[in-house]
Amino acid sequence: KQIAFVADTGEGRERKRDLYLMNINGSGRKLISQHSRQPAWSPDGRYIAFVKSESTRRFSMESWATKGLYFYDTTTGEIKTHPNNKIEHLYNLAYAPGGRYLTATVLGGMGFRHTNIAVDLQSRNFFVLGIIGCRPEFTPDGSRIIWGRSDTEFQIADINLKRRPPVS
Repeated sequence: KQIAFVADTGEGRERKRDLYLMNINGSGRKLISQHSRQPAWSPDGRYIAFVKSESTRRFSMESWATKGLYFYDTTTGEIKTHPNNKIEHLYNLAYAPGGRYLTATVLGGMGFRHTNIAVDLQSRNFFVLGIIGCRPEFTPDGSRIIWGRSDTEFQIADINLKRRPPVS
């Protein structure tokens, strides 16, 4: 029924990327958050997870130049922040089926050079998935994870988010 998307506005130093929501037919465009990117819908469609730009003073095209993890509630219009304020440099957000975890690629932040993590949405915790590459996504039943090992090669593996490490 709705689409979450980002749009760039302004030129040069005034350029920014903002997060919007609109109806599938293009009507009802609404600004959700300024200086934001990487929207991901929760499985139940109630929340849109997103990250904000690392700096509001200087625009960066780098997808990983982010700080924090946020959740827009489509029923109330409220934005909540994930309780772990050390989350940074996330991109390629994706919810796991069931909505308890959000996967993301981390580049140069949180003590990682480049890795994929699962963020627990019910606590401050996160853990390394044990996959090399980026763009992690789940099969609809949540039993497998697919990711890009490179721009031309994809991998698939069994996953069990109840054990550590979760990928076999």
